[in-house]
Amino acid sequence: KGYIISSNWDDYGFHKGEGVYNHPTLSWSVIKKHLDFAYRSFYLSPGFIIRRLGKSIKQGTIIKDIKTFLKTKW
Repeated sequence: KGYIISSNWDDYGFHKGEGVYNHPTLSWSVIKKHLDFAYRSFYLSPGFIIRRLGKSIKQGTIIKDIKTFLKTKW
């Protein structure tokens, strides 16, 4: 039906997607808005943050993880 635009796998990725798929009723901006909401809802949930913090402390990557968190565009 022509929904998939690109067959190049390099075009696909977590933050990519525009230009690889045509939804019949949703614009890319609407899809992106909901994708961003889902991403923030998961990664900024208290449960995830607590688990990730514990893992970072155990692995000794807490400073690196905090820097990554602060660089992320939420």
